[in-house]
Amino acid sequence: MFPKLFNIAHAAIVECGGIDETTGQAQPPCDTAEFYKLLSSLFKYFIFISGTIVVLAIAVGGFFMLISGGSEEKVEYGKRTIRAAIIGFIIVLTAWIMVNTIITTFTNCSGAWYVFEEFTCSSQ
Repeated sequence: MFPKLFNIAHAAIVECGGIDETTGQAQPPCDTAEFYKLLSSLFKYFIFISGTIVVLAIAVGGFFMLISGGSEEKVEYGKRTIRAAIIGFIIVLTAWIMVNTIITTFTNCSGAWYVFEEFTCSSQ
C-alpha cells in the first residue's frame, strides 16, 4: 500500500512542457490533450483519497456499532456513517464515469473508466 502511495506522490500529473527528470530531455509542449489527461489524473487522485476516507468512515461506523452497548442511538449513528460513506463514494465514482464519458465522447481521448493508468489522448 505505501509503495504505491509514494509512486503516486512522485509521479508527474501531466508530462509536458518541462524537462524529463529521468532522461534530461525536453518534453513536448502542452496542448488540449494534456488538459484532458490532467482532468483524468486529478480524478485518479480524488478517487484514491475518497476511497481511503470511505474505508476510515466505514471503520468508524462499525466501531460505533461495536461499542454501542445496546444503545440504539450509537447503533443508528454507526449505520448512518456507513450509509453516508457508501453513498458518497458512489457519487464520486458516478462523477468519474460522467467526466470520462464526456472526455472520450467529445475529444480524441480514450480509456476505460476503471483503468486509470491507460487513459490516453492524442494531440491530433
